[in-house]
Amino acid sequence: FRSPWPLELSKYDLVMPDIYFVAWKDGVIQVDSVRGTPELVIEVVSPESRARDTGEKKRLYSWAGVREYWVVDGEAETIEPMTKANQGYKPLEIDGRTFTSNLLPEFTIDLDRIFRR
Repeated sequence: FRSPWPLELSKYDLVMPDIYFVAWKDGVIQVDSVRGTPELVIEVVSPESRARDTGEKKRLYSWAGVREYWVVDGEAETIEPMTKANQGYKPLEIDGRTFTSNLLPEFTIDLDRIFRR
């Protein structure tokens, strides 16, 4: 795949998340993009992208049905993991410096290892 690999959420909504996970479904992976809703989207925010990533794109991902949305802030060394709720997203519980994805229950993130503390 080429990078960045665009994500087509609808006919009118093309985004380029930093990282996303799509379970294999027929017709989703195309030659020029991925068409459909991924299960997980991760955005690594910068001062320039923070407002868009936590506003417009977060609302778009929720509307499209993305099950988990994580916002990573490398400067602050934080991850804000969220899971789809009835309206928008609700935070995933962080136990100290680790959290486990609801989507991938065998996948635990250790923030100290991510940020090399």
